[in-house]
Amino acid sequence: MDRSSRDIEWSHLSSLDEKRAAYALETYFRESLWDARVVLGERLLPILQRITLLVFKPEALVGRRVEGTLRFLADNGFTPIHFRPFAFTRPITREVWRYQWNASTLDKIDVSTLAFCALPTVLVVLRDDTSPLELPGSVRLKKRKGAAAPEARAPGTLRSVVSAPNRMITFVHTTDEPADVLREPGIYFDRPTRRGFFQDILAGFSGDATAGCRAALAALEARAPTSDFVPERAWARILERAGGQTRERLEAQHARFREAGKVDWEDFHVLCAGLGCDTWDIVSVATAAIDYDDVGHAQLINFDRGGLAGWLEGRARLVPEAG
Repeated sequence: MDRSSRDIEWSHLSSLDEKRAAYALETYFRESLWDARVVLGERLLPILQRITLLVFKPEALVGRRVEGTLRFLADNGFTPIHFRPFAFTRPITREVWRYQWNASTLDKIDVSTLAFCALPTVLVVLRDDTSPLELPGSVRLKKRKGAAAPEARAPGTLRSVVSAPNRMITFVHTTDEPADVLREPGIYFDRPTRRGFFQDILAGFSGDATAGCRAALAALEARAPTSDFVPERAWARILERAGGQTRERLEAQHARFREAGKVDWEDFHVLCAGLGCDTWDIVSVATAAIDYDDVGHAQLINFDRGGLAGWLEGRARLVPEAG
């Protein structure tokens, strides 16, 4: 078996030329592809096109959005076949979004890291039960997930159904297409764990792990704090803690927020952290008040720029399924 990625059928993995070029040279993708080939063998592509990965972001636990998300997935033909405990770390966040955060402000990267790393959570492998399959499961869920920006979301998409308040508090992360289903385990896991992960997918591919997945998430949700992600309510709780010069500085930030919808993130964070403010109050204000995009820079890879169209127009295609 060739340990290189030179002979990979990119047309079955990604519709984006820039992703194919980047991933072909990337350690995470190459290592994970090798391990998946060793474990899945000839079933590699048929399985990859049926599955997608979903991570419940910590705010899904805090916002009590787990059950609504699981119900949406079931209603749309996605079945959990494997799940495992998972925790984001600072390096993981930067590597997963390596090709997108190049165009993000440092404020967005800071706030995202704070939210992603706040609590342990669960990684879920989903099987797309659509028959016949017209798009890879990862691509179909990406489409059904809906836009990150509230004003751009179609009714009935996941982010609309669970009322994600803004582009950053979106409750789940999912893989965009089969190439990402391969790449992300290369970031998350070392080789023995990664091979075990693919073995669990193979063993559970025809099964249904919904009950165990729901129980694991319910246990985490029960231990998590709660938040409504309403900025003004978060401000009230933050200001209650403050006195003296700290309160004056926060009140000045609050006045700016009410007038212009902005805060000085670094100063705001230092003040709130010094007061021991709730992480989710900080996140609720910050995600409503910072600039997300570094103007003048474009994301190196953006699936929303033609990725779905590429699958629909045949620039990438499914492998025929047996039977």
